[in-house]
Amino acid sequence: MEQTFKSFRSWLDQAVFIRVLVIGFVIILLQIPISMIENQIYERQSTKTKAIKEVSAKWGGTQIIVGPKLVIPYIKTTTYTNANGKAEISKTKHYATFLPDTFNAQSKVTNKTRYRGIFKVPLYQAQITIDGHYSKPDFSSLGIDNKTVLWDEAELVVQVSDARAIQQQVYLKWNGRSLPFEPGLGKTRQKGYGFHLPLKSLPDTKTYQFSINLLLNGSERLYLTPLGKDSTIQISANWPDPSFQGNWLPVKRTIDRKGFAATWKIPYISRNFSQSWLNDNFNETLLSQAAIGVDFISPVNNYRMAVRSIKYAFVFLLLTFGTMWLIEVISRHKVHLIQYLFIGLGMSFFYLLLVSFSEHISFGWSYSIASIAVIVMVTAYSKTALKTGKRALVIGSGITLLYGYLYTLLQEQNYSMLIGSIGMFTALALVMFLTRKIDWYGQQGTQEADPKPASESNEP
Repeated sequence: MEQTFKSFRSWLDQAVFIRVLVIGFVIILLQIPISMIENQIYERQSTKTKAIKEVSAKWGGTQIIVGPKLVIPYIKTTTYTNANGKAEISKTKHYATFLPDTFNAQSKVTNKTRYRGIFKVPLYQAQITIDGHYSKPDFSSLGIDNKTVLWDEAELVVQVSDARAIQQQVYLKWNGRSLPFEPGLGKTRQKGYGFHLPLKSLPDTKTYQFSINLLLNGSERLYLTPLGKDSTIQISANWPDPSFQGNWLPVKRTIDRKGFAATWKIPYISRNFSQSWLNDNFNETLLSQAAIGVDFISPVNNYRMAVRSIKYAFVFLLLTFGTMWLIEVISRHKVHLIQYLFIGLGMSFFYLLLVSFSEHISFGWSYSIASIAVIVMVTAYSKTALKTGKRALVIGSGITLLYGYLYTLLQEQNYSMLIGSIGMFTALALVMFLTRKIDWYGQQGTQEADPKPASESNEP
């Protein structure tokens, strides 16, 4: 029985294919701690998102400004037959909305940073000025008789997605008069939040000049909707990494380390809504969908980068263990499977160190510290496992190249797939070249060279 066990163990050690399968099983086993680390990364990312939402809820969230809109009610008369068969007249109040002819918005944004625990929360405060002019509303173009219009109930409405973040009283300059806005959207039956102003009566003039100054807190995003036949929107901020959003890109922009300035010019013809409509027949979501603005994003998201890097964990283990196995085959020195496991665990800790350090210092420094720590530890342990410093140096150099290659992939997002494909193809080609003479049946180990043909006798 003992002799049978020794024979089986000897066959297991010499059978190359079985040895590869066992090493592959160790790699699969290591996916358990790697998966646990990946879940920890997602949990920390979720905690940060929760912290941002908590601070933003008190400071101000994403801001989308839609307005001003001139909303005027009118009486709609309908005739119907009652239960007794008699004709009756019903009068109901409906609303029509008119947009300004010219719309100019200037927003000067001051970005701020607050902390919730160790997490940074990007916030901003925007000083917004909106001005322009209206033409006198033309109800005839909407098929409404002017005699049914309730001019004295006209209201000017501005929608703000998070009206709680308005920092001071908002005033309207209307044809030279200064009037304070009131909270809410008035009697216009519109959904959402914001402020309004009952105009009571419209001056008997052809145009109405307006100007609105608004001090607003917010976080992450700031959007404005181009409402004029001729719309110009300008946004400037001390944020060096803007992401411009919306259906139109800025016609002019400057970006440097101190911040950015961007200008949009939106023609009326390119919009998906008209200058006036009856509220019963209009989808208000078209206005918010036409909003343009900027996202204040962080250039480096340490959790997103860590998740991207951990996707390569399987390949890194495969290449490292493959190198150790080739050293085994060439040097005929066996490395215990427990030693493979320890080296794999050491490499897995790279991702945990990366996330832990990146929560306190920059991602670049975190990557350097984590990779150097793992390279030194694995190289030192490989010297024990492989018995010589030269062999350990091969392992250490290989891991160094892998981490350098990974950092390049993380930095070059546009070319990451190309670089990754070339890298994996090169690695596979190198493995195929180095293993081309291996006896996979385990009968002779490695064939150093092709056997020489036997000498043949010379026949006359």
